[in-house]
Amino acid sequence: MKDIHEVKIIAIFLLSAVPPVLVPSDGVSNIPITMGDPVTISFTIVNEPVPNVTREGIQWVFTGIGGAVNLSCTSTSKYSFSDNCLSLTVSNTEGSDAGQYQIVITTEAGIGISTVGISVSGGALGGGVIAQIYICYHVMLYYYIIIIKFHLVLQISHRY
Repeated sequence: MKDIHEVKIIAIFLLSAVPPVLVPSDGVSNIPITMGDPVTISFTIVNEPVPNVTREGIQWVFTGIGGAVNLSCTSTSKYSFSDNCLSLTVSNTEGSDAGQYQIVITTEAGIGISTVGISVSGGALGGGVIAQIYICYHVMLYYYIIIIKFHLVLQISHRY
């Protein structure tokens, strides 16, 4: 009888060691925001019982136009973390902040991953990619005008 009791204890321990299951706190997987506004992305661990999660076991990854960037759980002027690093706030958003924000939590039981997308619109120039194209167009137009002027100066000076 003693051996059966020990087996039950081991089975209960194995069932309680489950990787963290994460869901966005507001239930939304894509958040549209206006350029210049802050945005907070929060996740909730829905396991019962809640696994032991440490701040060192949490990593945020931002994937945007420029590729993937690891964000540590240390606040900066652009990013701030709260709720034991389960919440990330992006301040003064720009078009380059649009993309996927992924949280990766590593525990003894395994890894939990969840992602929320951010789309940025609005602002003085219409937002995000449109603003970047507009600025790029004006820079190219400016250089094109300089090249034309330089070419005309060379033609005029070559004639005399």
